[in-house]
Amino acid sequence: MYKNIKDIGLFQNIFYFKVMWALLILLKINPMLREKSTPLFIFLIIYGALIILYDLFGKRQSMDNRYFILVFLLLLLMGISVLVNFPDKMVDNVKIYITTAISFLLISRAELEKNKDQLRHEMGIINTIIIVGVSIATFISLYLFFKGINGIYDLDFWRIDNERALYQYGLSSENRLVGIFTNPNPLGAFNTIAILLALINIKVLPKKAIYKIFFFLTIAMNFIAVILSNSRGAIYALIVSFFVFTFTFFMERFKNYKAYLNTFISLSLSLILTFTLYQAIPEIDKEIRDFSLHFRDAESEQEEIELIEERVKLAGSDDLVVRSGTRLFLWEVGFNTAKISPIFGVGKANLNEVVLKNWDVEKKAPRLGGGGLHNIYLETLVAYGILVLILLILLLSLVGIDVLVAIYKDWSSDNLYAWLGIGITIIMIFDLTRNLVESGMLYSVDLSSFSFSLYLGYAMYYAQKNRLTSKTNLVFRANEGFRNQIDKIFS
Repeated sequence: MYKNIKDIGLFQNIFYFKVMWALLILLKINPMLREKSTPLFIFLIIYGALIILYDLFGKRQSMDNRYFILVFLLLLLMGISVLVNFPDKMVDNVKIYITTAISFLLISRAELEKNKDQLRHEMGIINTIIIVGVSIATFISLYLFFKGINGIYDLDFWRIDNERALYQYGLSSENRLVGIFTNPNPLGAFNTIAILLALINIKVLPKKAIYKIFFFLTIAMNFIAVILSNSRGAIYALIVSFFVFTFTFFMERFKNYKAYLNTFISLSLSLILTFTLYQAIPEIDKEIRDFSLHFRDAESEQEEIELIEERVKLAGSDDLVVRSGTRLFLWEVGFNTAKISPIFGVGKANLNEVVLKNWDVEKKAPRLGGGGLHNIYLETLVAYGILVLILLILLLSLVGIDVLVAIYKDWSSDNLYAWLGIGITIIMIFDLTRNLVESGMLYSVDLSSFSFSLYLGYAMYYAQKNRLTSKTNLVFRANEGFRNQIDKIFS
C-alpha cells in the first residue's frame, strides 16, 4: 500500500519538489504572474541542487535507472556546448543549462525505490494540481471571450531585445483565443495537456463519481479553449493522442474477440472517430463563436487589436510572417544555421541571434521569438549539435520501445497498470508530436517542458519497475560500469 511520503524525507523524496515546480509553472501561465514567480524559481533551483548533492553523496538512487548513462552523456555534451560557445551570452546559456539539468535529473528521475501504488498516487496529485490550475485560467479566459473583452497591455519589467513586451488578452489579432495566457499556442498546448491528464486520472485512479464528473467537465471546458485557440500544433497532436486512446480503448473493449478481428474493429472505429473529430473542429469553432454573441453587450466598446508593426517588419521588403507561415522556410534557415557549428551547436541563448544573422534580417520576428525554430529536434541540432540530438533520440527511442514491451506484458495480467503505461505513452506522443512544429518540450520553464520531463520519468519507471532486464543489454552494462566508478569515487 501507499507509504506516507513524509517518512522518506525532503531531500530523498522529490515529490515535494515536483509539486512546487508544478505550482511554479502554473504561475508562469500568465505574463503578470510570471514576474512574481522569480523568488519561487530561485528557491527551487537551490532546493534542486541540494537534492542532487544529497543523492550523489548518499544512496545515489538516481543512478539505479539504467537510462541514467544516456542522461548523463546528454547533459555532459550540452555542458561542453556551453563552454565551446563561451563567452557569447554565457550567463543565459548557463541558466538554460541549469534548468535543463534540473528537468532531467529531478523531474525525470525514475524513482524506482517507490512501489507502483505510491507512484500512481503521486501522479494523480500532480495531475490534479495541473488540471485545476489550467482550468481556472481557462475559465477566466473563456469569460473574457464570451463577454467580448480583449485588448493589449505592456509589461515594462519584461523586455524582449530591450523593447517593452506587449501582450494581448481575450482574443488575439488573428481572432484566436489567448485569454490570460501568453499567446494562443501555449493556451492550446496547456489545455490539451490538462485534457490528457484528466483522462489518465479517470482511467487509472480509483475515484468517486463526483471526481470523475469534475474531470469530465474540465475536459469539456479545456477542449472548447483548444478549438478557439486555433493552435495547429496542439490540435494535430491532440488528434493523434485521441486516435491512440480510442484504439486502445476499443482493443480492451473487444479483447474477447479473435486478435485479428479485434484489431480490425478497433482500428476502424478509432479511425472513423478521429476523422469525425478532425472534420468537426472547424464547425464546432464556428458554432461556439456564434453562440458567444448572445452573451456580449452590443453597446460595450472593445479595444481593437492590431499587429505591432515594429515587431513584424523586416529590414527589406520581404514579409517574414508570410515567408515563414508554413514553417518550411524557417526550418530551411535552421538547417543552414546548423552547418555553422554541427558538432557542438551555436548555443541555445545565441540561437535566435545566429539564425537571424544567417537570415540577413535586422529585427527579430514574432515567429522566431519564444517559438524558436518551431521544431524541438531542429532547435536541439542548431543549439547543441548533432551529438546531443542523437543522444536525445536514442534515449526517447529506447524508453519508448521498453514502455511498449511493458504495456504488452501488462495487457493480459494487470489491466490497471497497462492503462497506466498507455496514459504515459499518450502524454509522450502528444509532446513528441506537437514539438515537430513547436519548441516547448525542452529548455524552458513552462507546462510543456514540465509535462514532458515528468512523464519521461514516469515512462522510465514503468519500463523498469519489476521488470527483468538482460545484462547483455549494452545500455544496461554501460550504466552498471558507470555506477560502479561513481560509487568508488564517492564511497
